[in-house]
Amino acid sequence: MPEDLRKKDPASIRLDGFGMMSNFSSSDQYILLSYYFYEGDGKYKWVLIDKNSGKTIVSNRVENDIDSIQTSYHHIYQLNSCTWCRVLDADPDDCQLKIQLLNLK
Repeated sequence: MPEDLRKKDPASIRLDGFGMMSNFSSSDQYILLSYYFYEGDGKYKWVLIDKNSGKTIVSNRVENDIDSIQTSYHHIYQLNSCTWCRVLDADPDDCQLKIQLLNLK
C-alpha cells in the first residue's frame, strides 16, 4: 500500500478497486491463490498457477467436479500435495465441522 494511504485515517480510505490475497494453497504441481476484492458482487476470485507449465487460470468460482455441494466459505486449505479441502456450510442443528476434500488431478 502506498505510504500516503498508510498515513491516513483508515475510515477515510476508499477501498473500491483494491483487493488483497486472503489465502493460498500449494501442491507439487499447483498454487491456488484466493483474492478478496472490495467491489462488485463477486468479491472473491481464485488464481490457479500450474508450476510446471506456468499456465495461469483466473476464476470467479471454485467448483468440485465430483459432487455438486457448494459452500459459502471461500478459503481452500492444503492437506497434502494431492489433496486440498474447504469447509462446508454448517447445519444449525449439527455441531460437527464438515469438510469437502478436493483431490488434485
